[in-house]
Amino acid sequence: MKHPFFTILLYFIFANTIIAQKNIKAGIGFDDIYIGTTIQDATKILGEPTLISSRKDEKIHWATFGYDLKKSLVFSLKFDQVYLFEEYNEYMIWKIYTKKGKIVNMNISSFVHSKENKKRITVLDKNYFFSPPAFLKDFKGDNPLIHKDYFGYLEFIYFKEGIQLIFDNNKLSNVFIFKPMKKKKRQKLRKKLIIK
Repeated sequence: MKHPFFTILLYFIFANTIIAQKNIKAGIGFDDIYIGTTIQDATKILGEPTLISSRKDEKIHWATFGYDLKKSLVFSLKFDQVYLFEEYNEYMIWKIYTKKGKIVNMNISSFVHSKENKKRITVLDKNYFFSPPAFLKDFKGDNPLIHKDYFGYLEFIYFKEGIQLIFDNNKLSNVFIFKPMKKKKRQKLRKKLIIK
């Protein structure tokens, strides 16, 4: 072969395009599944959900596990249905919350989906699942609410930016995306969600 360097270069360029990198953006989601996407469009990409629940059923489910619903970000936001994705998907999307058929919140989780995806998905442009919270010092978010929930998970909630990051044993395990909030709403919600 006359030009082995170019052959190797082409191989690496091609190999990197096979495994597409996906990035989770605060207050948005992904480039092709984001806040405002219809659930029909999302399921064309993700496949059919494992389960579809009403808000009432989701409340019952959370209460069964001992969550204080009044101190939960999820139930402080509006939604009418929840789509559960327990089968593998390359976005690591676990739950999608909708209102009138459009995505309003989504939970991207490392608990359900394989660690194979951990380097295929970036969080806030350059960070990965299973990273410690130290990377947040570079995130220019506005005054997050930082606390541990009732189960010991460390939470960083950026109301203005529309992102909640949850750490299990100091490793990023879940990212919850929601619509960014205006000042009055985020001040009210911050007071409500503080666990004393």
